Amino acid sequence: MATSKQTKTAKTDNTCAVTFTAVLNRADLADKLYICGNDAKLGGWNAEKAVALTKKGEGTFSKSIKLEKGSKIEFKILKAKCWDSVEKGMFGEEIVNHTVVADDKAEKQVVVYNFEK
Repeated sequence: MATSKQTKTAKTDNTCAVTFTAVLNRADLADKLYICGNDAKLGGWNAEKAVALTKKGEGTFSKSIKLEKGSKIEFKILKAKCWDSVEKGMFGEEIVNHTVVADDKAEKQVVVYNFEK
């Protein structure tokens, strides 16, 4: 009688925590901040699904999010869960998406100067 060997394959965790930090140029710009980006865990560019950042201090907000290792993340900061509140540049201009590659201990800090509304 033949016996079959069952081998257990170890599950490998292909994720890593990426820490996102947003620092307001002026602390009075917003009381809450959200992150929205190209990954489903960042809302998949759907502002209504944006993820709240945690206030860490006067004008500083942060959150660590587990993402797939090696993935290229693009994101923007919002002050409400709508695109009417997206961050803008120093002079109110449109800005390019922020980017980070998800790797062990990846961190991305951005300075926010203005918002749409």
